Amino acid sequence: MNVTEKLADFVAAVQYEDLPVEATDRAKLLILDVLGVSIAGATSPIGRIAVRLGRETMDGTDATVIGTDYSTWVSSAAFINGTLAHALDIDDTAAGTIAHPSASIVPALFALAEKYRLSGRQFLTAYVLGLEVFYRIALASEGQMRGWHRTSIYGALAATAAGAKLLNLPSEKILTAIGIATSLTAGVQINFGTMTKAVQVGNASRSGLLAALLAREGCTAHRDALGDPLGFGFAFYSGRFNMEKIVANLGKPYSIIFPGVGLKIYPCCGLTHSPADIVLDLVETHDISADQVEEVTVYAEELLPRVLVYHRPATGYEGKYSLEYVVTAAIMDRRITFETFTDTNVNRPKIQAYLGKIKCMTRPDTEWEPMRIHPWNHPAEVIIRFKNGTKCSGKAPCARGYPDRPLTTGEILDKFRSCAGLMLPSKTIEILSRMVLSLDTQTDVADIIALTRCRKKDL
Repeated sequence: MNVTEKLADFVAAVQYEDLPVEATDRAKLLILDVLGVSIAGATSPIGRIAVRLGRETMDGTDATVIGTDYSTWVSSAAFINGTLAHALDIDDTAAGTIAHPSASIVPALFALAEKYRLSGRQFLTAYVLGLEVFYRIALASEGQMRGWHRTSIYGALAATAAGAKLLNLPSEKILTAIGIATSLTAGVQINFGTMTKAVQVGNASRSGLLAALLAREGCTAHRDALGDPLGFGFAFYSGRFNMEKIVANLGKPYSIIFPGVGLKIYPCCGLTHSPADIVLDLVETHDISADQVEEVTVYAEELLPRVLVYHRPATGYEGKYSLEYVVTAAIMDRRITFETFTDTNVNRPKIQAYLGKIKCMTRPDTEWEPMRIHPWNHPAEVIIRFKNGTKCSGKAPCARGYPDRPLTTGEILDKFRSCAGLMLPSKTIEILSRMVLSLDTQTDVADIIALTRCRKKDL
């Protein structure tokens, strides 16, 4: 079975009219969300580096760099905007993958759609299909990490499929584009907690766009680069790459509908979110002050300590991957915001002294099954013990914002306004949100991305 061919045939065949309304409605909200976090990402340390480097190496005027006053070639725009989309680690998460799909897919699509003046319906179709490919590669890898950064690996292939669809390439060239992309995937887990994690996502977006354009221009690749014994699956995952899962029941239902995509409300690793939700709720409900606490025990799944490796973070980026810091900040500050993850806030002496109070304990995955709702959720339990001998506790099956505890449309809009408000005036924000939420009626996506521009003096 040639899985690359079957996947390419599916992507080529689906048209906007074939998509369920539920899929396109959800797509609009997810696109709005990633656009908002990209705008906010321009204010981050790695965002500023990417924007500055892009300005110094401008090589075209095809596509807008979000949150700036300039355009560049499509490849550079995809790279910079992909980096911005993941810069604050508050972009969406595909349920069951522990990976972020839209940050790599959407920037590539915006760059191509702006250059070639494509419509909202074309954009939505490509995006939904890109998500489908993202999930399928994730399913085939069966949850393995093996040191790879999943988002950047899945994302490059997903952005390729989405970009090829947006360019209206035939099945044969979509197959080729995917083959090219298997040689452009990259990203390692060791860079979690550094600026390079976002750069890996930007590279995935650029790689996907380049693969689609190379295929369009006639570049060749192996006909089954995903499934061949010398191809992607074996190279990344040895003998544990389940090719059947790539093509079984494609679009039945579409992955954007089920298992769905979770939206993050805190700018840090998603594995910290369930504990953060619980702690913030306990602090508010019981009016807990930091001085009252003797010890906090967090019970989590077995995966958590493999990802949250910074027990005494020294930078804001490390703080995003520190359960101890996120819980401490939730208790001491009673909130978790963008400002939580600055170097200055992480290195507060009182914070650093408090980290030792936080203990993480794991339970076998089988013990979480009764409260998980779905097997891909990340549940947690928190017990706070006080100096007077009393205690309080809470549990959560998953983080707020994930498919089993979804945000309302109003909450998604509030998040968008908060993120975009770091760079754009309120009038522009409202126009932008209305246009994205009516994306299926927009004849030229360039009109949308143009609204993300900021005057140079505002940067």
